[in-house]
Amino acid sequence: MIPVRLTLKGLYSYQQEQAVDFTRLIASHLFGIFGTVGSGKSTILEALSFALYGETERLNQRDNRNYNMMNLKSNELFIDFICRIGNDNAEYRFTVTGTRNRNHFERINTFDRNAYRKVNGDWQPLEANTAEKIIGLSYENFRRTIIIPQGKFQEFLQLGSSERTKMLKELFNLEKYELYYKVVAIEKKNSERIQNIEGQLLQLDEANPEKIEAEEETLKTLEAEALLLNKDFQKKQKTELELQKLKELFEKTAAQKSELEKLESKEQSYQKLELKINEYEYCLLNFKDLLARRREEVKRVEISESELKSHREQLHLIKSNLESEEKSFQKLKQEFDNREILKQQSEELQKTARVKTLEKGVKQLREQINENDTAFQSSNSLIKELQGKHKKLTFTLKEKKRSMPDFNVLTAVGGWFANRGQILTTLDKLKREGERIAAELKQLESQKNQVISKELIALITGEVETKSIKEITSDMEQGKVEIAKQKE
Repeated sequence: MIPVRLTLKGLYSYQQEQAVDFTRLIASHLFGIFGTVGSGKSTILEALSFALYGETERLNQRDNRNYNMMNLKSNELFIDFICRIGNDNAEYRFTVTGTRNRNHFERINTFDRNAYRKVNGDWQPLEANTAEKIIGLSYENFRRTIIIPQGKFQEFLQLGSSERTKMLKELFNLEKYELYYKVVAIEKKNSERIQNIEGQLLQLDEANPEKIEAEEETLKTLEAEALLLNKDFQKKQKTELELQKLKELFEKTAAQKSELEKLESKEQSYQKLELKINEYEYCLLNFKDLLARRREEVKRVEISESELKSHREQLHLIKSNLESEEKSFQKLKQEFDNREILKQQSEELQKTARVKTLEKGVKQLREQINENDTAFQSSNSLIKELQGKHKKLTFTLKEKKRSMPDFNVLTAVGGWFANRGQILTTLDKLKREGERIAAELKQLESQKNQVISKELIALITGEVETKSIKEITSDMEQGKVEIAKQKE
């Protein structure tokens, strides 16, 4: 079987009509179907098996298959599969059509399956379930060998011996090599014939020429009688055939008469039906466009009415807004007419406010003058007190200078305190430096351990080839010396 074209519509995730042209795909003898999960890869194979056999791997009749197969946004399902089968490359076509119930969404009408064969450019109808005879495979073996579903390959491998034998016979047409039952049947027939002949021979007496001649004469007379009887039988057989044909003609005539009577009884109903059909065709021909136009005009009127309603609502809203705006406008107009009076009042109020601010400023200045007078008086008294203290401090300073120790001693004491401060800062710096060196020492110790572990790992794994153990030991010793120097 060579696929030619597959058309899908309303099946699983295929809402719109999609067509797969296999003639381009099979030109290179190999092609693939790729996509994300749920994009419809398995649906293509499901459509093939359902078009050919009316069966699917995912769903059966108890799973409400028709409802689950049809796309929820579609009202009809359509599968059209064209393929070439056999050595003569005869073209076959398998179709599936289905519709959704108009009144009940969850009810799906029974799917119609049809099969056709292309003869002289025309599709001749065949039985719907004829794929198994044409392809030569049952659905089970087609599913196991041609379309192996996901996770079902193990089932193919684990078939029982009888099932596997049956499937291989069907696949490779091995029935012609199954000779056991034929040989047994032939042997049984031969045994029965031998037994029959042996039984006949036992019934015969001892043969002699006289008996043989007598039997031959009897045989000749019997043959002559048989010839006459055969001729008579042939004549009677011809007569019987003629009578049989005559009987069949009478029966056909009687059946056709009864059929004619039935049709004559239904003639009036057929005539009424014909009149209805003619009326329907006339109405369809003459009024279809008018009815369609009427429906369109009704829709347009409904749309216009809805638009008119919305416009009326907007007009009412605009009127209400206009009324409120007019009221506010009247208020503003009245206020605008009284603007001169308000302007005079505002100027007078501004003058009054300026007078009040000036009076307030004069009052603050007077208070500041009073405060400055009190401060001046207190400052004079404070100056007098400070002059007295200055005299006292001058006298005390003279007394202190007389009792002050030697200046050189004081200089030496100051230098000692300065040196002490420098020593303390130096000690603090040395302490921080020691802490930093200790941290670096720890880091160097960890690095040393890492280096030693790396070198040992390299020695164990045999990665060190260019350096000897002595060189590595000397490098490690030199590293220890450098670490000791840094520590110092």
